[in-house]
Amino acid sequence: MEKLDKDWLTKHNTDFEYKKYVLLAYLQFVNQNFKDKKIYPFLSDCIEEFRSLKGLLDQKDKLTPKELTSIDFKNMELIYTTIEDKTFSEIEKLINYALRRIKGTIEEGRKICDQIEKDIHFKEVGIITEKKEEGYLILTTKHSVVYKYKMDSLILEGNKYKMLKTTQITTQNISKFSSQENIKKEYINNRDDIPMMTYGAYIKKEIPFDNTFLPIVKRILIREINKD
Repeated sequence: MEKLDKDWLTKHNTDFEYKKYVLLAYLQFVNQNFKDKKIYPFLSDCIEEFRSLKGLLDQKDKLTPKELTSIDFKNMELIYTTIEDKTFSEIEKLINYALRRIKGTIEEGRKICDQIEKDIHFKEVGIITEKKEEGYLILTTKHSVVYKYKMDSLILEGNKYKMLKTTQITTQNISKFSSQENIKKEYINNRDDIPMMTYGAYIKKEIPFDNTFLPIVKRILIREINKD
């Protein structure tokens, strides 16, 4: 199971033991990927699921059925009493259980992520420019790949977010024996009218490129751009 269904809590039934099985099967799949050093999208999926469940729990009062029991004429308020409902009780129990288990998986994923990040060598390549929101990224493992990056703004529900977009600009794998400085001269310098910021990242250990190396380097790059 690569991802939990959005309605997994209530899909088919709300039996606690059955839902535990569904959740644990998913987390076992995630943890196996973590062992294989495949961090994304599994870590971000778990974080998204945790936030979603936490949001449901925070809205418990809105979700739990109530009945009108009296009227406070002095304060002009309607007084409601919560109706005990077995289904809501089972769902709340399951949400609390899921939050504990998913939190443990998130902590493990972040721990592995932080360990890998310590092994990544990240540096500026060539001229350092004032504008850092757009530029190039050279990633080197067994070979090198060049990306163009751009930090964009995204507005969701009135809130402004920063999002880093990357586009691969080299179609062939460049030999790891080519220095990142030489790669910049050959593949980057002639692409723009003005000098563009270029960063390089290198790791000696073998890790999955798309699932781990690229996303972690993007995380480092976002911190670097926002540092000033």
